[in-house]
Amino acid sequence: MEYNTSNKELNRRKKAFIALLVSSMIGFVLFSFLFNFSLSPMVFLLIGVSCLLVLILALRAINSSLKIKIRILDQAIERAKDKTVEKYPLSSISTVKIKRRTNGIIREIYIYFDNHKPLFINALEEEFENLKNNLIEKAQSKIIIKEIHEPLDFDHLLFYPILGLIISFIFVLVLKLAVSVDYSILRILDIVFAIYTFVLAIYFFIKKPISTRSGKNQIVADYIFSVIMVAISVLVLVFGLRL
Repeated sequence: MEYNTSNKELNRRKKAFIALLVSSMIGFVLFSFLFNFSLSPMVFLLIGVSCLLVLILALRAINSSLKIKIRILDQAIERAKDKTVEKYPLSSISTVKIKRRTNGIIREIYIYFDNHKPLFINALEEEFENLKNNLIEKAQSKIIIKEIHEPLDFDHLLFYPILGLIISFIFVLVLKLAVSVDYSILRILDIVFAIYTFVLAIYFFIKKPISTRSGKNQIVADYIFSVIMVAISVLVLVFGLRL
C-alpha cells in the first residue's frame, strides 16, 4: 500500500517557517530599541540576508518532501523519492515510536531496526493512522511500540511568532551582554561556542538527520551543513583566540 505526503501539511510548515523568520526580524528591531542597544545597518542586513537564505533552503526542502512516497509491502517498507528507492525489511524492525500532537493526531513515526539505520516518516497527516495499523500488522509481534505526546501545541497560530520573538530577545540580550563583559570571559564563551558548533557538525556528518527524514538523495545537504558548521567553528575559534 502506498502513502503520499500531505500537501496541506507542507503548506502549514511553510507558513510556520515564514512566521518564525518574520517575527524574528521584527524582534531584532524591537528589542534592540527596548534595550537601547543600537545595531549597525550592516548587522541588520546580514541578519536579513541570512534569514532569506535559510528561508529559500527551507522552502526547497519542504517542496522536495512532497515527492516522498511510503510503501508498505509484504516483506519491506519502502521510501521512494523520484528514482531513489530505499528498502527496509519489516523483519528487522525492533521499535516503532509514534509521536502525537496534543490533539492526538500523529505527527511522526520513528522506525528503528536491528541492523539498519532508522527510518523517520512525517507529513502524512490523515493517512498516518492507516500506515501505523498496516505497519504493525505486517511487522513481527516482537516489536516494541512506544507512544509519546507533545507537551505543547506546536501547530497553534501564535506558536511560531512567539518563538521568533523569544529567539530575537535572547539574541539581542546576548549581544548586549557580550560587549559589556570582560574579554577573558568573552574568549571562553567564544571557545565554548566553537566546540559546540564543531560537535554539531560531527553530528550532521555521522547521523545525517536531513537525509534520514527526507531520503538518501538529500545526503548532500547533511554534508553541506556539516562543512558550514566546521567553517563557523573555526572562524569563531580564531576570533576567540585573538581576543
